[in-house]
Amino acid sequence: MIYYFGKLKEPGHYLYAPGGRTVSHSFAVANLPLRYEVLDGGLLPQCDEVQGKQHLSIVNGWTIVSMWDRSGDSRGRSNSSFLAEGVMTREELMQIARHAFPDVVARIENFK
Repeated sequence: MIYYFGKLKEPGHYLYAPGGRTVSHSFAVANLPLRYEVLDGGLLPQCDEVQGKQHLSIVNGWTIVSMWDRSGDSRGRSNSSFLAEGVMTREELMQIARHAFPDVVARIENFK
């Protein structure tokens, strides 16, 4: 299963399953490989906020691709992440993300 953390429907950054279903905080706490709060920019370099530049992290057997992202929220420190259980390359995870969250990936990639 792949998940998306970021801005999708309402203001704020939340965790979503494919199809746009919001994942509960209690599910995230019980099942994610790291503290939920770390997804909110904690895996990104703090010195620059380059739109869309992807950063790969492998955490406890999960692959996470994170990026600074202002395509859905123009405020500073706005970010997005895709995460899935299993160790894979950035390209492999983003291919899964394109299939599961096509509108989100297109929005991020095409934002100027």
